[in-house]
Amino acid sequence: MPSRTATILVTDLVGSTERRVRVGEEAADEFRRVHDHLLADTVDQCGGIVIKGLGDGILASFPSAADALSAAVAIQQAVDIYSRRLSESHEVRIGVSGGDVTVEDDDIFGIPVVEAARLCSAASGRQILVADLVKSMARGRGNHWFVSVGSFALKGLDEPLDAHELRWEPLESISPLPLPGRLSGDHLFGFVRRQLQRAVLKTSWEECRNSRRRMVLLAGEAGIG
Repeated sequence: MPSRTATILVTDLVGSTERRVRVGEEAADEFRRVHDHLLADTVDQCGGIVIKGLGDGILASFPSAADALSAAVAIQQAVDIYSRRLSESHEVRIGVSGGDVTVEDDDIFGIPVVEAARLCSAASGRQILVADLVKSMARGRGNHWFVSVGSFALKGLDEPLDAHELRWEPLESISPLPLPGRLSGDHLFGFVRRQLQRAVLKTSWEECRNSRRRMVLLAGEAGIG
């Protein structure tokens, strides 16, 4: 089987079942669609690929450790913004590990996948747990802030795994950066930090294509793009 070195990111939406019971199936499904689009767009903008959905989260692969760390932070910031817009708390936990993985039928397997999933399960809401190897692979790129959390005895693994918490700060507002971080194939300049808005528009458009009426209003200060 072919193999490659990759950094693996796993996410999980905390309390999704309880929320589904509280708000009902239709509202929960609509939120899940927006949430999935938000995560997928963030991963794509950071140079990664979503390998598969995990029901309440995703498994993504990155060729760059630094890009995976940037994606983890961007996901937390985007979910935080979405929560504030809805005035309702939504928390995501994230695990990140890396190393050689096996590629088979558009899926990936290996110890890094297991470690990322186990770290995600060990994390609390709004927390990002990162294997020590990933921190070393990034070699300081991205100016990320880590705090050591010691070793974890993870289920199914023979040896404890040294890990760090990747700290992040909420964004005060969604403001455009001076230059786009990545060019898009279908327009001259790519979107920058517009994950929430793009997810909402994409979801509304898909529902319109399925003969459901939707109206989206855009508002903001003049000159913000």
